[in-house]
Amino acid sequence: MKVFEREVIAKRVVHFYLQYSDLNKIKTVKDFVQEGEKRDAMYRIPRGYEDHGSIDFLNKSGQTLSSATASKTKKVIKLCENTNASVRDVV
Repeated sequence: MKVFEREVIAKRVVHFYLQYSDLNKIKTVKDFVQEGEKRDAMYRIPRGYEDHGSIDFLNKSGQTLSSATASKTKKVIKLCENTNASVRDVV
């Protein structure tokens, strides 16, 4: 399962846990196990939400942005902030 899919499932589980199950983990787990999800993951998600207060996933580790990529990113942000600027003005 890809990271994006896990994030989507985690958001669904927490939303169900908060809105429909009245903070009942067993009811939440049973509902998602019927959909075919793994039981241990369905217990882990609400527990993580209770411990941390959010379901945010960490960024992937690895190589940081190169200086060229970072400068391009800054230029794009500057261009988005100033709507009157043309691409030639930013570069």
